[in-house]
Amino acid sequence: MLEKVGFDLERQIVKTIADKADDMGMSQSQLARDAFGDSDGNRWRRIRNTSKGGKPQALKLCEAVAAAAVLGTTLDRIIVEAELGLKNQSD
Repeated sequence: MLEKVGFDLERQIVKTIADKADDMGMSQSQLARDAFGDSDGNRWRRIRNTSKGGKPQALKLCEAVAAAAVLGTTLDRIIVEAELGLKNQSD
């Protein structure tokens, strides 16, 4: 049960980061380059999307902090937004 809650929150954090980049007019490729040094965007794509094995790649804490910084915010704000998003989905 707790593992699912953690997984759902991680997925919502990833969605929140991706949505914030979109809202700022930043491409996902640019976010990947700026936050992760991911020149081709493959790492960020594997984090955002489900792989052939059925699960997306996990988002590391250091990557979430870097992405938040690139977006001009902090990880704690991203987490609060993600938690609110999960709450709204369950209502």
